[in-house]
Amino acid sequence: ARGLGLAGLMSQRNATRDIAIILIVALLFAGGLAAYLLARTLGPSSAPSLLVSSTVIASHDDTRGDDARGVGSAFVQQLAMAHHEEAYKLMASAYRQTTTFSAFQKACMGSPPLSTARNVSFSRTSETTAPGQDKGAISAHGVMTTGAGPVEVSFAFVDDGAALGIINMSVAGAPAFPMGTGP
Repeated sequence: ARGLGLAGLMSQRNATRDIAIILIVALLFAGGLAAYLLARTLGPSSAPSLLVSSTVIASHDDTRGDDARGVGSAFVQQLAMAHHEEAYKLMASAYRQTTTFSAFQKACMGSPPLSTARNVSFSRTSETTAPGQDKGAISAHGVMTTGAGPVEVSFAFVDDGAALGIINMSVAGAPAFPMGTGP
């Protein structure tokens, strides 16, 4: 019986050996899965970024996010009522200096989503600031209800005096307003 060797031993049925092999394979699988999930959960450590997102550091108690949602909602309400002059006033002064009201109004009336806008609901806002700055670029993302149904929108805001101004708006991923069609 001793002369069978390892090959002979492995070819014989042995319930204890089979259970031991299954347990070893299961432990190796579980260990690999745990290592994978741990790495995905903790994520790779990266070099410090020059930009800091306010979703990570809430230094403004989200009041700027609330401001952005308010300006974006007011803008869509003005579009819904076809009050293009009022909507144009909510655009940032940098936009208004480079783009005439008639070009803005033409973009509003020529776009099916903008011309049939009803309301907007924002799912998230974020602010990215450069080191040493108190304020940064703000964006708001959500869904605008239109005559044709819901469409994804995102707004880009800049500080414009004492308030936020819309520098541009994307509808379904495409910029909604031409810039630079001014005087």
